[in-house]
Amino acid sequence: MSAMADTASPTAARDRARAARRKGQRDTRMAYLLLLPYIVLLVMFGVFPVAYAFGLSFVDTIESTFYGLANYEFVFNDFRVPAAAINVIWFVVIWVAMTMVGVATLSLMLDSIGRRTATTLRTIYFLPGAVTSSAVVVLWLFLLDPGVSPFQACCMRRDGPTAST
Repeated sequence: MSAMADTASPTAARDRARAARRKGQRDTRMAYLLLLPYIVLLVMFGVFPVAYAFGLSFVDTIESTFYGLANYEFVFNDFRVPAAAINVIWFVVIWVAMTMVGVATLSLMLDSIGRRTATTLRTIYFLPGAVTSSAVVVLWLFLLDPGVSPFQACCMRRDGPTAST
C-alpha cells in the first residue's frame, strides 16, 4: 500500500502544481483585464495631453513654425517667472501641510467615534475627492474664459480685452 501511495504522490503533486500555475495565470489575466480601463483612461487624459502640450511647446501654433528651444528661452528670461515659481512653491508647501494636518485630524476624529457613524462620515468625506479634479478644471475654464467669466471686468485691459471674444 505504501508503494502505491509513493507512485501516486508525484502525479498528485504535479497536478496540484499545474493547477496552481493555471490559477496564477488566470489571476494575472484578470488583474490586467481590471487594470485595462484605468490604463486606457490614464493614457487618454493624462499621458497624451502632457505629451501633446510638450510637443506644442516647441512650435508657434499660430504660424505653425518650429521654434525649438526659443520658446523656453523666452519664458525663462521673463522677469515674472521666478516670482511665479516661488508663488507656486509656497502654494504647494502650504496646501500639502494643511492637507496633511486636516487628514490626520479627521482620521483621529473618525477613529474615536462609533463604527456606523464613522462609516457614514467617511463616505461623506471621500465623495468630493472623487469629483474634485474634474470640477476644478471646469471651474477654472469657466472663470478664465473672458466670454463667460463672472470676472470679465478683471480680464479686460484698459486698451481692450486680453483675449479675442
